[in-house]
Amino acid sequence: MSTAAAVVAALAVASCHLDAPPPPVVSCSEMSDHVLALLQPKDGHAHALRDTLEHRCTADHWSERTRTCIAEEPALDAKRGCRDTLTPPQRAMLERALVELDAAPGATVPSQVSADFEACAGAPIPACVEYCRGLMTLAACDKVPQATRDVLRAQWSQAMAAWNALPPDQLAQVCAQGAMSMSQLTSSTLCTP
Repeated sequence: MSTAAAVVAALAVASCHLDAPPPPVVSCSEMSDHVLALLQPKDGHAHALRDTLEHRCTADHWSERTRTCIAEEPALDAKRGCRDTLTPPQRAMLERALVELDAAPGATVPSQVSADFEACAGAPIPACVEYCRGLMTLAACDKVPQATRDVLRAQWSQAMAAWNALPPDQLAQVCAQGAMSMSQLTSSTLCTP
């Protein structure tokens, strides 16, 4: 048998034992497009809902599990429990966004600060609640430049994404340090909740 034939034979045998490639990871955009496909009628509200889902998914770092669950949903009847795969802060931010989307023009919707503090209540440990409240206090303070406030909100989104990746003791340490930093910044800027 020639060397080339042996290589081809070895590759053929080896390819029989390869696992199928993993399914592609569903993006926030793909997940939101799937929801839009399920909505009827496809009016302005349906497109706004799609955009709201994509924004919350991206901003709040929804897990691959959540995105896949929603993207595989055959109907919008919530029987698969996809919403339950969101963390409490992610769920609070989504619910807030949906209330704002469905509010009649001119209706009073609770302030963003209120929604942010509601999201804090879902933090996994008390130190993270303190960290979140400090961040949100600064993010709502007009004494802090807007660019800094935007960075603080992004910082909180990143912290939420890390909750599932860190062991509880390490998470407690990170949140305690963050809470201390936020307390110092809140005092130095004279921002109060």
